[in-house]
Amino acid sequence: LWNGSLEDLDEPILLYRQAIEHTHEQHNERREYQNNIAVCLLDRYTALGKVRDLEESIYYFRLNYETQSTANSHYTTNIPNLANVLLVSFKTHNRREDLEEAIMLLDKLLHATPLDSIRYHQAVEISANALLLRGSVFEEPKDIIESIGLLEGSTRGFQDSLTGIERLRLLGEA
Repeated sequence: LWNGSLEDLDEPILLYRQAIEHTHEQHNERREYQNNIAVCLLDRYTALGKVRDLEESIYYFRLNYETQSTANSHYTTNIPNLANVLLVSFKTHNRREDLEEAIMLLDKLLHATPLDSIRYHQAVEISANALLLRGSVFEEPKDIIESIGLLEGSTRGFQDSLTGIERLRLLGEA
C-alpha cells in the first residue's frame, strides 16, 4: 500500500506532463518522460485504484512501444513495460484481449532478445507467468505446459533449476 502523500504522486505526473508538452516529439528525452509518467500513473493506480490512471499508463507505454525502432536498444525495455501494464489491466478488467496482447508482445520480446542476455531470462519469466495466468484462468493446460517448458529451457544448465514435475508439486498441482 502507498504510504506517501497524494502530492508525492501528483507532482511528478504534473511535471512529466509539462516536460512532454515542451519537448519535441523526436527528442529522446520525450520517450523517457513518457515512460516515467507511465510508471507514476501506474503507481498512482496501484495506490488509489483510479482506472483512468491505469488506462493512461497503458497509453504512454504503448506510445513508447509503437514509436520505438526495433533496432533501438530501448525496444526490448518498452515491450515488458507495456506487457506488464496490460497484465495489470487484465487482472483489473478481465479483458482477455489485454492478456492476449501481453502474451503476443512477450513472444516478440523472446525473439528479439539474445539468448545470453539477462533480459532474455527476464522475458522468459514474464512470458511464463502470463501463460500460466492464461492457462489457469481459462483452463488451458497447454499454456501451463508451455510455461513450464519456457522456464525449464531458460534454467537448463543451472544446478538449482527445477523439473516440470517439481514445479507442479510446488504449485500444488501434482
